[in-house]
Order: sequence, then C-alpha cells, then structure tokens
Amino acid sequence: MSGSLTTEVRLKALYFVIFQTGFVALLTLKSGLFFDRDIAISVLLGGIIFLLPNTLFTLMAFMFVGARHRKYVVLSFYLGEVVKLSLTAIMFILVFVLLDVEPLALLLGFILSTLTQWTASIFLSNKNRMINGC
Repeated sequence: MSGSLTTEVRLKALYFVIFQTGFVALLTLKSGLFFDRDIAISVLLGGIIFLLPNTLFTLMAFMFVGARHRKYVVLSFYLGEVVKLSLTAIMFILVFVLLDVEPLALLLGFILSTLTQWTASIFLSNKNRMINGC
C-alpha cells in the first residue's frame, strides 16, 4: 500500500477514536447535568472501559497495512481482538470489585459507547461524502 494510502487508513482509524472519545465526554457531561456526580462517574468509567481496549485494538490492528504485510495484518487484528476482549473483562472486574459504582449507569455508559462503532462509521462516511462533494 502506498504511503499516502497507509496514512489515510490510519487517519480514519484515528478519527474513529477521536469521535468515540468525544462521545464519551459528551455522555459524561450530560449525565452529570441531568443526574448526579456518582452517575456521571459511573458513565465515564463505562466509557473508559470501552475506550481504552478499543484504542489499544486500533493501535495494534493498524500497525501493519498493505498486501506485503498481509500475514502481519491478520495476526495483529486477531491479537488486538484478544487483548481488547481480555482487557475489557479485566477492567469490568476491577471496577466492580474496587470501586463503588452505579452498575446500571456503568453498563449504559459502556453500551452506549460501544454503539459509537456504528454511528461513527455512518457519521464519518457522510462527512467524507460532504467534503469530497459526492
């Protein structure tokens, strides 16, 4: 894959992470405004439990790009997914065991953050169409 195409793929992956991070921040802010501080912190923790493993997966998955590295691309995706799922489980366990959180708010923060994987792709593809004039 050419250098500019590699950069474009990695840049799109970065946009996804930025979009998801912004969503978690906005969700936390709204939770704090409409509910109390404990709910907002629990929502934030749920979002972080989604964001950190997902960001790590993104870094690992897009470490290699292109046909020349196809074996490494597949391996990095599989390894990234294993790390993401394991880290998510570990983070949930640690938060529930070590912190006093609102379980429903934590799970909603995680679930709503997870949904950004679909909304980000829709939003960013529409953004690209508007920019490119298509």
